[in-house]
Amino acid sequence: MSNYVGRIKDRDLSGLWVEFPRTSCNSCRNNCQQAQLIRLPEQTDICQAATHVEISMSSPNQLWLLFNSLMLPLIGFLLGATLANQLWLAEEWLTELITVVFSVLGMAIGIIACRTFSVQRLTINEVERC
Repeated sequence: MSNYVGRIKDRDLSGLWVEFPRTSCNSCRNNCQQAQLIRLPEQTDICQAATHVEISMSSPNQLWLLFNSLMLPLIGFLLGATLANQLWLAEEWLTELITVVFSVLGMAIGIIACRTFSVQRLTINEVERC
């Protein structure tokens, strides 16, 4: 399970604006102190006095997100290339061109087939910070 703690910057009618420190290697973290600002929907269980929130995601949800964002386009790319290689054309350059076109089309279909990841799969809790 991944946990990320962020500081609440602002509240409005649409939700919370939370600032998360960028996760990076130590050398980049020392040189670059930028933070990522993200809007989260308003949660009823987070009190108005809270200054920090913790976002966590379970391992099955992480695997689902990984499959949708990386594996579907990759599978589409490979299926497109395999399908194009099954076509026996006389010209070698035409076979290579069709392989590239089918690979890109397969990847595009894989991207289109990706599902959105809703915020309801995240667990958002307030955190006590000193």
